[in-house]
Amino acid sequence: MKKIFLALLLVCSVLTSCDMDKRPWGSLDDVTGVQNVNDIYRYRNNFYNVLKSVNSGWYFAYPDIQMDQFMGIISNGNRVGTLSNGIFDSGDGDIEAYWANCYSRIASINFIIPKIESMIESGEFEGEDLYQLKRYLGEAKFCRAYQYWMLADKFMENYSKVGGSTAAKGLPLVTEYNPTGETDKYPGRSTQDETYALINKDLDEAYAALKEFEGSEASDAKDNLKPMATYLSSWAVVAMQARVALLKGDYQTAYNKASQVIDSKVYTLTDIDGLEDLWVNDTSKEIIFRPFCSTDELPNSTGGYYLGTDKKTADYIPTADVLYSVADTDARWGYFFGVMKIEVEGSPYPCYVFTKFSGNPVLQKTSTPNFMHYPKVFRLSEMYLIAAEAGSYCNVEGGSKYLQEFLKNRYVGYDADGQFSQKALFENAVAERSIELIGEGTRLSDLRRWGKEFTRNIDYSNVNPSLNGVIVSLGNVHYAADDRRFVWPIPSTEIENNPQLVGQQNPGY
Repeated sequence: MKKIFLALLLVCSVLTSCDMDKRPWGSLDDVTGVQNVNDIYRYRNNFYNVLKSVNSGWYFAYPDIQMDQFMGIISNGNRVGTLSNGIFDSGDGDIEAYWANCYSRIASINFIIPKIESMIESGEFEGEDLYQLKRYLGEAKFCRAYQYWMLADKFMENYSKVGGSTAAKGLPLVTEYNPTGETDKYPGRSTQDETYALINKDLDEAYAALKEFEGSEASDAKDNLKPMATYLSSWAVVAMQARVALLKGDYQTAYNKASQVIDSKVYTLTDIDGLEDLWVNDTSKEIIFRPFCSTDELPNSTGGYYLGTDKKTADYIPTADVLYSVADTDARWGYFFGVMKIEVEGSPYPCYVFTKFSGNPVLQKTSTPNFMHYPKVFRLSEMYLIAAEAGSYCNVEGGSKYLQEFLKNRYVGYDADGQFSQKALFENAVAERSIELIGEGTRLSDLRRWGKEFTRNIDYSNVNPSLNGVIVSLGNVHYAADDRRFVWPIPSTEIENNPQLVGQQNPGY
């Protein structure tokens, strides 16, 4: 695991000087670098910078561009080309970066967790300071779970396919900060049961810590128990538990957790009149958690993968199948798709472009668009869709109720009521998730979970036939339901440098 432990060693080099017996003025080391609550507070800012980063930019774009809903234009310079064209392998640099970034962040969190625990157990802190320390520990546990969930979402096969106890189908699990160059100490892959056990344990502890803080006498104890919270709350943890359970295929838990958030009435599903605020201004009572952003503290650019800053070019555009899947009465249409003349090799081509991430005006620094939005890490619409999909397996009546309520707030004139059949509930939940979450990085694991094959349709004849000549022809890819590419490969550099990973690569790579 060269990349992982290289990251750990880099962290260590920041925290320690070259001479282990000397600590120069101004240096930060792992002994004296964290001494008080304010040190933890400043370190904790990294948690939120990470959550802001991984819920925008390439983390969103790459898994969706890989799948069936977008196709490339020949002037895109082959950006994200290996993923879009399905020709990646275990040496792919983007996949390697995803893996290494997650483990680097896990290392950073593993460094700080025992520091916080030691301070709590020392008995030196009480009152507001103690409340905050316990809160920060809960946030750290949440962020570690989030990173492992990200890895599980991309690098693990369906739980139902491999069985939770099958050896070497989970992730290499690291819970202690112990950088080393001794390769025999590097972990191999765990079972999926062990991976999910760690994620759920961290989330359970995060929930308990945040719940305790919210019931405390701290001055800001209740500040995040409301929509558009800047920091994590116990409700955000429950939303995450629903998301993890859905990935695992634990539908009863997914339904219970999602319905718990919905039925709390703390958040309100955005109605049709409020969609502009939700998708343009990032303000809505359905947003559960939205990290702080400003023109000086920006997230990553997401919309830049779909639109050029001159508003005359596009790297990837929605397929005709996507466009035709959106009903005329769907109020999201005008926010997700727009008509534009894109220039390709000097010629204009009218087409539909993806405008869901066209940019929040508040985060715009200049007249040149930056395609940045507040990352809406959790929002109520996702909970409705989780409850509907999971309900199709365990509670059709409840799932139908939630889906009907969701549809009334997305379709003009929708007034249907009553209960879906099990099959209709599942199919409608799938269709709505495919529209509501388009471009948000869920498509790869969604199609894998649903067991759906696809052939990306790059024919634009029914929209603008002239565009067919400038669409990347290699993008006409087919994925069988059990295609190996639904699961990303363990990076080859990791396997080359970690003896424990030999023979533990994902199938087909």
